[in-house]
Amino acid sequence: MKITIKECLKLHAFEGAEILAGKKRLNSIIKKVTVLEEVTAEDIDATYEEKNVMIVTAFFGTRNDVEEQCKMIERSVLCGMSVLVLHRIGDILGKVDERLVDICEKLGVVLIALNAERRIQTYEILEEVSHILYYGSVNEAKPSLLTDVAFHMINFEKYPDFVSALRTAAELNEFQVVLMSSDFNPVLAVETKSDTTVEAAIMFARKGYVEKKKLLCTMIEVDGLATYWIYTNIEGSDYYMLIADNKDMYSKDEIIKLGNIITMAMGMWKYTPKKDDEAEFIRALRRGNINKAFAIKDDAKIDESSVASVFLCVGLLEQDTRDKWNEYCEKKGIKALKTRDNDETTGILLGHKKNNNAVKTFDVLDESYHGKIFHVTGINGIEGAADGFRLIEETHGLAKVVFPHKSNFSKYDLSLIRNCIHIRNEGGFLKRNYTKLLDVFDEENSAKGRELLRTLETFILDAGMNSGKTAEILDVHTNTVQYRMKRINELLGVEITAYRVVPGISTALALHRLETMN
Repeated sequence: MKITIKECLKLHAFEGAEILAGKKRLNSIIKKVTVLEEVTAEDIDATYEEKNVMIVTAFFGTRNDVEEQCKMIERSVLCGMSVLVLHRIGDILGKVDERLVDICEKLGVVLIALNAERRIQTYEILEEVSHILYYGSVNEAKPSLLTDVAFHMINFEKYPDFVSALRTAAELNEFQVVLMSSDFNPVLAVETKSDTTVEAAIMFARKGYVEKKKLLCTMIEVDGLATYWIYTNIEGSDYYMLIADNKDMYSKDEIIKLGNIITMAMGMWKYTPKKDDEAEFIRALRRGNINKAFAIKDDAKIDESSVASVFLCVGLLEQDTRDKWNEYCEKKGIKALKTRDNDETTGILLGHKKNNNAVKTFDVLDESYHGKIFHVTGINGIEGAADGFRLIEETHGLAKVVFPHKSNFSKYDLSLIRNCIHIRNEGGFLKRNYTKLLDVFDEENSAKGRELLRTLETFILDAGMNSGKTAEILDVHTNTVQYRMKRINELLGVEITAYRVVPGISTALALHRLETMN
């Protein structure tokens, strides 16, 4: 909900206040109120994107530094400040310097100085302004939202189903509703404003503006439209309910109660949200529930013969990265289906068997993604996809130990890790067979042996058998790497080059890293 600066001036805390700058902007709106507690301008987070913010301060940390105060005002404007309220004047701040008035006029900020004699405290200002923003003004005449919506939602004689009742209530009261799965995939949409689509709001949510926590209500402004995100649980499943206030005329409290009315009406109508079949299909594969995957593949409209790859991304997949990746996949005739849980994105790639671009798509994703990618490409049907996810589940936790410099892990990397896990679990002769391959490094001078072993590990496991990259990782000269590799070949009695690897050495090195991990 929004209120104007002029309305704020009628509050008890603002009695006797003086407008020092921006007198022509009193009809501007306020949507949030906060306190400026930073000590310097550099302390203010200018990346925080908000609009129409009222900031209250006494410049406690910079009371005698007007120049720094001006810098803080400039910085705060970047964060969306439109109103600056000064209090404790004559006590902490002293008199208001004309330079503050000038900078506020220049930047279009309304500057308000509270009555010094009244000694208004910060909490009093925040309490009064926040109350109106959250509950609305008791004197304001506005439509009875909750009563009207409730009337329509329980009118079983007039409406044939829940969605029809909700649509009428939304149209008459000028709000929109979108119900989404916990992965932000819409399962119900009632849109009443054609110039603003819910996709824009969903994009903001996927970027992380809506934290995946069970918060009561989160407000996000999208292109001037106030949208509220309410967590709800329906029949044991988690959902997000997006409610958009088309004219920004309802308080946050009313929106929360509106969400409760809609949720209760679902139960009264015995309405069950449509399941996200694609997400359920992917989850079934990851859990190894092959029977369920087969049962819902037709509902998810998935041809099992087209499943080309399965993958797991650990780390938030930003919307910009997601969009670029989707665009690349589309150009290559590949469709990416994804589901998100916290900071993990699980998915499958669909494409023709003869399409060799699946592996390349992960190379493209790796260029802009800052997390870890685990994928198994070149699989056979639903059972093969479930096996691929099983390989990822068993190995991705240890991948960073064996390959600390990698961010894109293929089925070959993961298979090596699984082999090492099997060898560790088996123990005995099988394990000794591999560990003995590296005993020659223990026979060297201890420090020299460790140095050579680390060089070999880096050369084979991290640098792709490339001397230049090995030198870069170890921060030494390429000639040093080549000298060490020559000594390593002498110790092992074999020749390891960029074009030739000795069978068993990769497994022995990976096993060594697992054995020596903290």
